[in-house]
Amino acid sequence: MNKKLIALCATGLLMASAVTVHAEDTMHTIYTTGTAKITIPADMATFQVTVDSRADNASAASSANAMTMAKVRRAVIAAGANVSRLETTGYSVSPEYRYEKNGKSVLTGYRAHNVLKVQVDNVRITGKVMDAAVDAGASYVDSVSFGLKDPAMYQDRALAIATKSALRKATVMAQAVGKRVISTVSLYDQSNNEEPTVQYRTMKLAAADNAAVRQETSLEPTEQDITASVGATFQIN
Repeated sequence: MNKKLIALCATGLLMASAVTVHAEDTMHTIYTTGTAKITIPADMATFQVTVDSRADNASAASSANAMTMAKVRRAVIAAGANVSRLETTGYSVSPEYRYEKNGKSVLTGYRAHNVLKVQVDNVRITGKVMDAAVDAGASYVDSVSFGLKDPAMYQDRALAIATKSALRKATVMAQAVGKRVISTVSLYDQSNNEEPTVQYRTMKLAAADNAAVRQETSLEPTEQDITASVGATFQIN
């Protein structure tokens, strides 16, 4: 009987000891989220310059197009475009036809189509560079967009602000119940990690009969919204 009693007491002590250890190891935590949004003025612009040339044969159309595009390229560089970011995004030489009432097609000539993407790192001179392209013989200019040269830098800034916001919330909540934040358990980047939305403006500029009297094209750069979101778990005591 005494042996059974001793065994039961020993078992009870072990159970009590196990419960005590578990209670001491329990981590009290708070989970919070933090968000941030910063608005940055655009510091770069891009647009497309198109040169269309027509001639009786493909070779002549291609040659005329190359000469005009070379002039356009020199003009936009002289006006301030980023020479290292000029990029040909489309080129074609194709026949053109006229369709008769009887359904027959008649070859009328050839068209060379060349598209150059231009980047301007000083948004204030974007209109000037566009005008230079038109004055040099571009058929039209379109797809103007504004953006940021280094969006990752601003994304990091927003992420830091969001993280501080999550910590601030946890600190306020802990203090409200007489506790304090003692460490960070985990952090999660919940941002969509996408590039800032670029706002586009499509426009066409035609060469003026007298470029000297045409006013410089004026553009209003758009602002870029950078957002970040984090989830955080903090230990409190």
